[in-house]
Amino acid sequence: MQKRLEERGINAVVPLRVILERRNSKWINISRVCFPSYVFVIIPEFNFSTYYAVRENPNVIRFLGDKGKPEAIREEEISFLLELSLVGEPIGISNIVQVGEHITVTSGPLVGHEGKIIKIDARRFRAKVQIEIMGQARQVELAINVIAKS
Repeated sequence: MQKRLEERGINAVVPLRVILERRNSKWINISRVCFPSYVFVIIPEFNFSTYYAVRENPNVIRFLGDKGKPEAIREEEISFLLELSLVGEPIGISNIVQVGEHITVTSGPLVGHEGKIIKIDARRFRAKVQIEIMGQARQVELAINVIAKS
């Protein structure tokens, strides 16, 4: 079935993203579908023949649109999906903070303290931050999820 679709120039797009999950007390990267249960189909020339070629696929339940009639998405949405999907890599984890940025601690015993990032260990999700404690600059290691940009 897939070969028949490719011969007609019909391509399926399924954007993926990478998320962090903790399993067995270790952080691992897992690929997940960005839009579960949705497959975006690029059809160069939409007609009855291409409609039924896609519709006959056993995994297609229905099309989105008014009364099951396929609906095209806007051009800017198409370019966005293609940027996400056709690069060949899943969407990575964002870099929220970078070395040299000023941050505020959002939770834990140092909540409310401000500092500057000295070093980031992306593998361990930690940041070495210089914070003023009792009138002196000290370097502390904090989890990335307890800091935010100032």
